[in-house]
Amino acid sequence: MENVRRCAYCVGFYVSMDIWGPLMTSAVMTSAGCRGSIRSPVAVGPVQCTGCLLSFHAFLKGTPGNQLNMHIDSVLECLLQEELYDTKHRPMLLAVLECVCTVLDKEVVVDEDQGGKLFTVILRLCVLNDSSEQSYIMNMFIKCAKILNCGSAVGLFEKYGKDILRPLCVQCKNWTVESPSCLLFTSFVRYADHTAAQFLDILIPTFKTCLDPSQDMDLRLHLLTVLIELILSEKLTTEEKAMFERFSEEIVMKIVIPNTIWKAGRTAAVLRTSALTCFQALLQCSMLPSMVADSLLSNVMSHLLSSLDDNSESTRNVAGNILRLLFDLKLPSLNIDYLHSLYPDLLKRLDDSSEEVRLTVADALCSYFQ
Repeated sequence: MENVRRCAYCVGFYVSMDIWGPLMTSAVMTSAGCRGSIRSPVAVGPVQCTGCLLSFHAFLKGTPGNQLNMHIDSVLECLLQEELYDTKHRPMLLAVLECVCTVLDKEVVVDEDQGGKLFTVILRLCVLNDSSEQSYIMNMFIKCAKILNCGSAVGLFEKYGKDILRPLCVQCKNWTVESPSCLLFTSFVRYADHTAAQFLDILIPTFKTCLDPSQDMDLRLHLLTVLIELILSEKLTTEEKAMFERFSEEIVMKIVIPNTIWKAGRTAAVLRTSALTCFQALLQCSMLPSMVADSLLSNVMSHLLSSLDDNSESTRNVAGNILRLLFDLKLPSLNIDYLHSLYPDLLKRLDDSSEEVRLTVADALCSYFQ
């Protein structure tokens, strides 16, 4: 393979990209099994595709920058193909990473549309989670921002966020946890960090669709984790937290509550705990205004009391924490009669088999009596 790559480097250097470019992009796309790729004698499969990508990387490395500039659109279109980002085949992802690094090192000249494609390719590579690869990817964001005059990686997310997220939102109903589109969405939210708050009008409907109880449990568990990470981000500014307040009622009623309904199984139990943790995160970060919490109280309390009696210790513990946070808000609906009706359920948990749950409920009772 090393000799092949040396030859490919020489061809890239001495032969015009007009000749080898269409052949190599076609070979990569065909071997990956991309829809609509030109028929070619190249074998299809991840191993074959990895070989094609490594050769493609060598061609790109040998190609002078001025030639690469003329063909950058076809190169990016090839590297954008979803089939190249199968997380089960790590060598293929690493080969794509090498190709993108080479393109960035050449400091190619790209227009706004091509810049969006380049940024999307880097985002797709964020599924690589080794620490050394993560440092490569962060450097790639910086180089991409420099090429596109965006100042920083944050500028890239602000500039291209809507263009990337809108098409994903349309097709999210058919996602699985390993769908390339789902992985791209996850990478965007995690790497955008606090900047993602600017796109809540797109993100929340996507979360709502994917976290519907009819969807796959693993997908729901994965995306709940992503949503919790976003809510708990330490970098969120006061203004960005205020953006969450607009969607807090929707998050509680359309995302949290439907996922607290009891179903048998360990995954279902973890899912219930994660949904309640999302509710707890909203309260802890002051993203659920008191007025909204008060209006939701009658709808959520039955689910919280049911969760307080759940067979999962973690679920009971989080439910106790939520009750404590609600009592601390001193909501108008929590009048004397209402509080009296809650007392037997709280008292019962003081005899819980878990010491952690007993301590949590004891804290809740302190807030209750205040």
